[in-house]
Amino acid sequence: MRVLVDCRMMCNGFMHGLARSDYMTVKAMARLQPEWEFGCLVCGDVIGDLQRECPNVSTVMTGARPFTLREHFELPKVLSDWNPAVFHATSIAIPCRIPVRYVITVPDLTIYHHPIRFFDKWYFRHILKPVLDKAAIVAVSCQHCVDDVHKTMGVPLEKLLLISQGVDREVYEDFSAEETAELKKKLGLDEHYVLCVSNPKPHKNLPRLLEAWRQFKRECENEEFVSFAGGQKFTGKDLQLVIVSNMQHKLQSWLDELPKLQIVSRVSDRELGFLYQQSEFLVFPSLSEGFGLPVLESLKADRPVCVAGNTSLPEVAGEAGIFFDPYKPEEICRKMLELLRDGELYKKLQSRCQSQLSKFSWENTAQLQIDMYKKAVEM
Repeated sequence: MRVLVDCRMMCNGFMHGLARSDYMTVKAMARLQPEWEFGCLVCGDVIGDLQRECPNVSTVMTGARPFTLREHFELPKVLSDWNPAVFHATSIAIPCRIPVRYVITVPDLTIYHHPIRFFDKWYFRHILKPVLDKAAIVAVSCQHCVDDVHKTMGVPLEKLLLISQGVDREVYEDFSAEETAELKKKLGLDEHYVLCVSNPKPHKNLPRLLEAWRQFKRECENEEFVSFAGGQKFTGKDLQLVIVSNMQHKLQSWLDELPKLQIVSRVSDRELGFLYQQSEFLVFPSLSEGFGLPVLESLKADRPVCVAGNTSLPEVAGEAGIFFDPYKPEEICRKMLELLRDGELYKKLQSRCQSQLSKFSWENTAQLQIDMYKKAVEM
């Protein structure tokens, strides 16, 4: 069977959440179904490594980037020419006409609920809604999204399929003392820090996190803590907040204003693993998520998570997380302090990291998608 997967989110080569999910899932599907041909719809040469590992993966090039007018004119012809048994639209960046059988994954409805531009809601109602109505199957990544897509977009429950994202189960790389010192210097890391992996889009809620950080520094500068991750003592004055974000320029004003704040951009997978391993814990204040891959990546490093208690995040963090109201900076601050002060709580959450992580894998995600394609062809 020939399946075409929309991988255009990888068009800039930066493996953010959706791009990473597409890459890892195609890789796992190609191994599970070696007799199938998987085409990756991309805007550039970004899957060379994947093609070398998986000979049944091919590149289908297009100049139509996501969310452009061009995709509505160019993609229907690309789809007709390649003529897959199933086309998988892996995001809500889709052409208004799809001339082949297709399934679609709706990562979330964040932009509908938190619009940035005046036409965002129009797009959901007049472009996405008709595409959802005609899709063979609509996949989502958490139970929250099942309920939201059903209620907000009117998709029947029997048409919705829950397929969770996965996580790479290989352990993070061990680093020598020399490598650790070099990476800390390169990334601008202090000895003790709290990590946030995010971007400055409004729904990611970084201003409230930074206000919580301001409160923390004001209230706890001289308080002494013990690193439950490493055992060393440090003070609130020494603790750093490190934000991994690919839009550093949008956070520059905060960098100039707040103490012990570091923004790290464009890190490699190896560096990201290092950041998780060296952190005290992950803080993730998002107002809306369709899944929340950084939560699983932190659990993989045996680091508990301090996350917003809304949308998909309680499902993903499970009993390895502590939760807060993301609209209240004072509560974000209080929960971070709770993890820093309460060693028994920290160790209890830490002991649950691997059991929660075991619920998610790219192989399971891939198998569920393969089953979805088979079902779509039979409909």
